[in-house]
Amino acid sequence: MPEEWRRSVLVPIFKNKGDVQSCSNYRGIKLMSHTVKLWERVVEARLRKVVEICEQQYGFMPRKSTTDAIFALRILMEKYRDGQRELHCVFVDLEKAYDRVPREELWYCMRKSGVAEKYVRVVQDMYERSRTVVLVLFAIVMDQLSEEVRQESPWTMMFADDIVICSENSSLNDDSNNLRQQKLEKQRVLLEQKQRRKRQEPLMVQPNPEARPRRSRPRRSEEQALLVDSRLSITNDVIFDGLSDSMNYDEVSDDDNEEEDRASSLSPNTESTRPASASSTKSSTECVNVASPTAEGPSIEVDNLEEFVLRPAPRGVTVKCRITRDKKGMDRGLYPTYFMHLEREDGKKLFLLAGRKRKKSKTSNYLISVDATDLSREGESFVGKLRSNLMGTKFTVYDNGTNPSKSTGALLDESNTRQELAAICYETNVLGFKGPRKMTVIIPGMNMNFERVPVRPTNDQESLLSKWQNRSLENLIELHNKAPVWNDDTQSYVLNFHGRVTQASVKNFQIVHDNDPDYIVMQFGRVAEDVFTLDYNYPMCALQAFAIGLSSFDSKLACE
Repeated sequence: MPEEWRRSVLVPIFKNKGDVQSCSNYRGIKLMSHTVKLWERVVEARLRKVVEICEQQYGFMPRKSTTDAIFALRILMEKYRDGQRELHCVFVDLEKAYDRVPREELWYCMRKSGVAEKYVRVVQDMYERSRTVVLVLFAIVMDQLSEEVRQESPWTMMFADDIVICSENSSLNDDSNNLRQQKLEKQRVLLEQKQRRKRQEPLMVQPNPEARPRRSRPRRSEEQALLVDSRLSITNDVIFDGLSDSMNYDEVSDDDNEEEDRASSLSPNTESTRPASASSTKSSTECVNVASPTAEGPSIEVDNLEEFVLRPAPRGVTVKCRITRDKKGMDRGLYPTYFMHLEREDGKKLFLLAGRKRKKSKTSNYLISVDATDLSREGESFVGKLRSNLMGTKFTVYDNGTNPSKSTGALLDESNTRQELAAICYETNVLGFKGPRKMTVIIPGMNMNFERVPVRPTNDQESLLSKWQNRSLENLIELHNKAPVWNDDTQSYVLNFHGRVTQASVKNFQIVHDNDPDYIVMQFGRVAEDVFTLDYNYPMCALQAFAIGLSSFDSKLACE
């Protein structure tokens, strides 16, 4: 094959479904020269003369189409229904099978199908340094792969890699069942091996199964660090001291038992204060040292749901929640609904928030509501939204206030102007070369009454993102995800989630402040396919934590 025939241009074509920002919703189409197309058709015509494809195959076959396959199945179902007889159908779709056919298996299937060696060499040459596709080759591979299935099943029909198996009984004979069970067991082992390899990919963060929780030893005053940045304004009565150290945990080894015993006398809820750092104790006029109040117990009461989701977590109490992802329904696969429930001590769950991605939006836009049945922007239960930039690397969390740029009238009441509750920035990481995700979270600071300082920007320059980019951090708290540690034994990155996260995922993370990395402000991670745990502490509120969790689900063109 001449070298110029091998040249082609790859063009991404949108599948007309899903998010336009998600690379998985595009199909790559290769544009080749007209000469190689003619050559490919010559080879295909010759192969069809010497290869006999089973009559059950409708894909890539002349004079057969999708309409024919649907019609044949429809007639079969109607005949069984008219005769009042049972018909059981199993539909099998091999995921991306067309793109995953191993080359060596292709040559093997061609030879087993009786293709002459000269044609095998011709096809090998076509595939050697190019990606020319001969459609009949895929039909040959599927013919070999489905041979045993077709022999065992009374009636089978295929359309390329889509297979339907029909039988009058819900199960075939015992021998067939045993054989099928063996094949399923083999596939299960292969799937476990694939998942094991996936968990070892550089971008995955695994929970550390060996770490166990322990109250951290009380640090000396010179070791104390501020959680809230010391650049916060005194004139606005913003607190300077860190959070209560009652919820701090470390990873410890067995050698630390004696030290742990000495520290165990310190209860997580003892009334104590955290001394300010050396930089914050110069004079009483320069900073204020406030005692860290702690909750008497883990019980959390929710009287007014809308007020609760906006109120910072009680100091000294970890609010434990669970996020479930619902992908059922016509378009839930593309626009799933997310639900946040509070986990109570008695094992019961209390609904807090629901969120869903808006359709037909140029950028990702999630509406958040305290009513799971009403996720509209105009609904009375609407409490906030999460919006991203075009690349999906920067997100802003708003409450349900009015957008100043869309307000009518000369003046807008400041109390009705929407607040920015948080900003989330993901570091650009194309193809994952930089390792696991890195994220920064910016939230408003807290005042002396442990209340959030309102941030109501009237233009882009006053937004949280702009202030953070300009390093104008007055009245702001800058947080980062805790860097996972590389484990040589498992060959993966691990974090200690203290049993709250059980499965590896690129979405697993913990949010901390650089000055107090032991205090987990928020942690999020997977426990099942569509179930995640979300725990947050002061100064974060439920709406902020839920929106940060939603941002981790969203597609990120420059971070995958």
